[in-house]
Amino acid sequence: MSLPSTSATISFAPLPAISSLNNTFGAILLGTCIGLILYGLTGHQTYRYFRLYPNDALVLKVLVAILMSLRLLPVVTGTLMFVCHSFYVRRVYLVGGLYRPLVVLVILLMFGELGFVTALTTQASIQPVFATWGHLTRLVSGGFGCALGADLVLASALIYILQRSRTGFKSTDSMIDILIVYTINTGLLTGFFSVLSLIFAIVEPNNFIYIALNMVLTRSYANSVLAV
Repeated sequence: MSLPSTSATISFAPLPAISSLNNTFGAILLGTCIGLILYGLTGHQTYRYFRLYPNDALVLKVLVAILMSLRLLPVVTGTLMFVCHSFYVRRVYLVGGLYRPLVVLVILLMFGELGFVTALTTQASIQPVFATWGHLTRLVSGGFGCALGADLVLASALIYILQRSRTGFKSTDSMIDILIVYTINTGLLTGFFSVLSLIFAIVEPNNFIYIALNMVLTRSYANSVLAV
């Protein structure tokens, strides 16, 4: 006589599928790695500046110290972009009264980007989960739009000023050509990431690619100023 089997089949509920992290936390991880590389470059630029230019004006030394210190804080995007744009605005302002209307326009854009970023930081801090961040991309788009506008106005003004500074002497004009190319390349770096961040914030609001691009953009602003 056979005994009844005491073994029972145990069934487990299937585990919920885990969505891909490639375009969310994976993008943030990649942006963080690139940002850390650029942060190391900022440290090197700061060290070289204080060694090579010990007699610079105090205001420039304070500016460099601020750029380095702000990158140690968790929320720096708006403030760092504001400080970097202030550096270029001062240059345009010192040229003469002809360019003062452009200075006023850029200052308005600067306060616009700072306001958008402040509102974004406040709203993001009260959201319980990342899934509810989708509607915040309107603030992100506004901030990136103001930053891109300020970059375009400043770069155009500096190039125009340099073009008018030609003297007809070959050595001087060659130096001006170098400065123009440098100004274009510097503006292209920050402008390129601003455009990409703006596009991804509008087209792909439910992933974090625009956040990763923002990490790189923020650090490239400081690098571009310290490279001057």
